[in-house]
Amino acid sequence: VPLPGPITSLDQIYLQASVLSPFLRAYLMRFASVSNGLLKFQHPYEGDFEGTSRPKWTTTFRSWREAASGGVTWAPLKSLQRATEKVARAYKGDVSRLIDVCRETLVFETPEEIAACLTAMLDEPTVILLRVKNRLTRDYDSSQTAGFRNVCVSLRIVSDTTTYYGVDTHVCEVQLLLLLFAEAKAQGGHGRYIQFRDARGE
Repeated sequence: VPLPGPITSLDQIYLQASVLSPFLRAYLMRFASVSNGLLKFQHPYEGDFEGTSRPKWTTTFRSWREAASGGVTWAPLKSLQRATEKVARAYKGDVSRLIDVCRETLVFETPEEIAACLTAMLDEPTVILLRVKNRLTRDYDSSQTAGFRNVCVSLRIVSDTTTYYGVDTHVCEVQLLLLLFAEAKAQGGHGRYIQFRDARGE
């Protein structure tokens, strides 16, 4: 089936992303189940703390098996402010290049588990991998991302259901993170990356 022309409306991208998001999460649970994937959980903070304000939440990364009990922190859709910035700064006004409005993350303890997850994605007939950015390779210059490394997968979910809802052409993003980087990101590393990105005008 030929793909339609490029999307020119942020409203349309966000509508598709909101419909596709629960499908992506269901697929992630399947991929995590065959690769020992970890999910992000948040629970009320109970430990000691330093400073003037007590943290409200503690972030941990736990087995996908614990998702049934609740507490998983799924990724929200990319904020409209950030999407607008990215279109203006990096894409010269072309909203069709936004391919990470619908996004999620899986965390792993070893590179071998990441490889197992990628294999599961490749073996799934209703998933089409469009691009894999391997920022774990030794050749990758991590100074371009403030030292941050991951494997970033752009994909489409093409099933009878996503086709019925008209979201089979929507491109979403899955980040595969080693636990060390996920913990650093949760402990303030992402905020420092945002400062780095903004300073570069990205």
